[in-house]
Amino acid sequence: MISLDWISLITLAGSAIGFFLALVLFSMRRPPRLPHLLLGGFLAAYSLSNTGAAFTHSGLLAVYPHAFGVFMPFVMLVGPLLYLYILSLTVPDFRLRPLHALNGLPFLVTEAMFAVTIYFHSAADKLDMVRRLQTNAGPWVYEATIWFRGVVLLAYLVLCGLALRRYARTVRDNFSALERISLNWLRLLVAAYGVGFVLVLILAQADVPDPPLHIAEALIILVIGLRGLTQPEIFAPGSRAAAGARPAVKYERSSLTREQADRAEQLLRAVMESDKIYLDEELSLPGLSAKIGLASSYVSQVLNERLKKSFYDFVNGYRVEEAQRILRDPRKSDQKILAIALDSGFASKPAFNRVFKRHTGMTPSEYKARPAARPG
Repeated sequence: MISLDWISLITLAGSAIGFFLALVLFSMRRPPRLPHLLLGGFLAAYSLSNTGAAFTHSGLLAVYPHAFGVFMPFVMLVGPLLYLYILSLTVPDFRLRPLHALNGLPFLVTEAMFAVTIYFHSAADKLDMVRRLQTNAGPWVYEATIWFRGVVLLAYLVLCGLALRRYARTVRDNFSALERISLNWLRLLVAAYGVGFVLVLILAQADVPDPPLHIAEALIILVIGLRGLTQPEIFAPGSRAAAGARPAVKYERSSLTREQADRAEQLLRAVMESDKIYLDEELSLPGLSAKIGLASSYVSQVLNERLKKSFYDFVNGYRVEEAQRILRDPRKSDQKILAIALDSGFASKPAFNRVFKRHTGMTPSEYKARPAARPG
């Protein structure tokens, strides 16, 4: 019996909006196009999976029994498409290669299993499967797929988290200011995907009413779609080229000798202490390397192995010391915190407060108010 109640309508509306937003993303022409196509595919796959939930909840399967099992395999594409989308935004010059097709294996395996056990059965057989599913006695392949789905979702949740972590580390090794390189959008995406994973576990394990879960999934589709349309590039202009310089993470094959490393360390300290190059808020690893005439990979190796610091921490350490000098200067006691931040090489007051407290254990205002900060 069909029951298109408000829950089913909200679920179907969420899917319809997801399909529309996916089409908008597919039709976007502004470069780079690949992230738009991958995010559109992600939304389409998520919406198709959500449509299956609406068919099950509303009783539409009783009228269209051949739709049984059609929508479920598409959830196997959600994780892979999200992972590839993250790579397309965080890996310079990323392009799809034949090896990336392996990410479609979970979907293909599920389709093959359903083709053998469900798709080619008669309408009467499928109606019987639906009735048994409603009494928690569905076909074994359907139950097995639910667990397989959980494993795939968890695997790609881990892969997405690792990709973000790897990119955040790359950013800290290349840039001295992170304000223009926001990971909030990707973190939101991974968080939404994580919520979807939790919802799948709840549906598989607990006897929880479906309505709140279906509404939550419709809201996830809506938020991701609308944010995705207006999301700017992760890289600020000019930053993508700098990240493309990707210094070596492992230095086993490095040709840098001990004498060269000693010289590089001396040059680094000299250019920071004499030239105060850290006052440039847009200073990057390639920029610093060019200043001292060394390859970025060598500079990164000296920072990581000798000084045990990322480029970000190395440069901002000097900026904090500069800010401390200003805060201790009685002639500048009336200077505002924002002005001190900018004069020290920071791009914003929030970044200044965060980095300063991490280095000193107190905020700039607290440091300035200390008796020890006042000479005499």
